[in-house]
Amino acid sequence: MRTHALFPLLVLAACSNAPTPEQAAPEPEVATALTPGQWEVTAEVTKLTAMDNGSPAINTPAGTKSTVSHCVGAEEVKKPAAELFGGENGGDCQYRNFYMARGRLNASLSCTPEGLSGSVLTTVDGTFTADSLDATSTVETYLASSGDVRISTKVTGHRVGECKPA
Repeated sequence: MRTHALFPLLVLAACSNAPTPEQAAPEPEVATALTPGQWEVTAEVTKLTAMDNGSPAINTPAGTKSTVSHCVGAEEVKKPAAELFGGENGGDCQYRNFYMARGRLNASLSCTPEGLSGSVLTTVDGTFTADSLDATSTVETYLASSGDVRISTKVTGHRVGECKPA
């Protein structure tokens, strides 16, 4: 008798409009590289922490924003120049580690800042699509003098069009 009671439910389930796994919407394609072109990357300071008793050598309080514009060439789509994440005033920047695949971005870089003796280490962790990126970043200074800081930022970027002529 129980079998007969379940029969209407089985018929209803068989006739439902629910998609089968074969009919389900395809997964969106995960980005493996940036699209070449002019990119703007904005970093907004979310927290500034003094790391010693000196006056901060880089004084960028929470809320401070900076924007970098960079042409990502075809040769940079899988590994853009370090300046894209090091900022326009970052000095000479080099990647220490770099990973960018399947929509994930993780990088660490070391910069020698102009006008300061020491180094600036930056880590970037986030996600990207072919035309945008969204990440958090931590900047730590290691200076010969006092004034070391840790700066936490929210990083957003997007492609704004074709590269500007040089």
